[in-house]
Amino acid sequence: MSEEASRPYPEWFKQYEEFVKPEDVRFRYLKRNRYMAIIPFLYTTAIIVGDSRNPTFYEDRWCYENMEAAMKAFDKWDGASGTEPSGWHRHPNSGRRRPDGIEAAQYINP
Repeated sequence: MSEEASRPYPEWFKQYEEFVKPEDVRFRYLKRNRYMAIIPFLYTTAIIVGDSRNPTFYEDRWCYENMEAAMKAFDKWDGASGTEPSGWHRHPNSGRRRPDGIEAAQYINP
C-alpha cells in the first residue's frame, strides 16, 4: 500500500460523512498532496479536487445529474492534472455545460 493510500481521511471529510449516507461519499488521495472526492450537494452530486493541506477549500468541481453518474466517473478517472472526469453536466468554475454529459454538446453559460 502506498503512503498516500494509507493516510487517514482529512478532518473535514470525516465531519461531512456525519451528514450524508456513507455510501454517498468517496475520497481518494492523489499524488503531490492532492485529493479527489464525491460530495452530494443539495441539487447535484459533484466530484471535487483540491490540496489535502488546505482543509477549508476545494479547487475544482464537476457536477453530475445523479450519484450513479458521479460514481462511474470517479471510478474511471485517475485525477491526473490537466484532465477532467467524464460525464459531467456542469463545471461551475468555467461556466461550461454538457447536456447529458456529452462533450460534443458542450457550451458556455456565463
